[in-house]
Amino acid sequence: MPKTINHMNAYIYFLHYFFAVCLSLIGFTSRVYADKTAMPGLDINDTIAHIGQEGYFVESVSFPDSDIAGAHAASLIDAPVDRVAQVVRQVEYFKDIFPQFVESKILSRVGKTSEARLEIEILGGLGKLWVEMRQRERTDPLGLIYFQQRGLAQRGSFDRYQFDIRITPQNGGTQSLFEVWSMVIPNIPLVPQSILEQENKKAARIVSRVARFKAMNIAYKPQDL
Repeated sequence: MPKTINHMNAYIYFLHYFFAVCLSLIGFTSRVYADKTAMPGLDINDTIAHIGQEGYFVESVSFPDSDIAGAHAASLIDAPVDRVAQVVRQVEYFKDIFPQFVESKILSRVGKTSEARLEIEILGGLGKLWVEMRQRERTDPLGLIYFQQRGLAQRGSFDRYQFDIRITPQNGGTQSLFEVWSMVIPNIPLVPQSILEQENKKAARIVSRVARFKAMNIAYKPQDL
């Protein structure tokens, strides 16, 4: 009888261990999936389906903590993720890469985290906005590369400066899906909400378009953006 009890206890222990391992694996899978789809807007497959012949797609999206709509834009790029990521890593060259910036200066860099000061022209050059922001980069186990840009508190002309970028390998790594989410609110009174939302879509579209042109070494003109 004691042997039977010992065998039963061992069997029960094994079942507990087995289910604990299974639940941990399920939890890991869920965390990875949630991380890939945490941002608002269409999921990866639907985003790819909406990318047209011009190679990009843009939509307005709702952020849960804002009444102002942000934007989600995407480009399908014929380049591996690391080459695409290089466009975003070079914060000090943003003024040469993205047309909206007239100044980009690194303030500090530690590992994959950078702090930079950016200046942006508005009203056809009649005014400028500025922001000091922090950019963080990480890579997940599936090979996706993420960038997070956040304006530093009370260091700039923006009530909110937020960009999130996700670069996903496609077709065996020969292509990349570049996605960017924009939520930018300048500290300018009486700007209509519709204008702010249009500017968010414009900003997201430009970033996704420039990333595609730069990563593929395609010459472009301002009207192409």
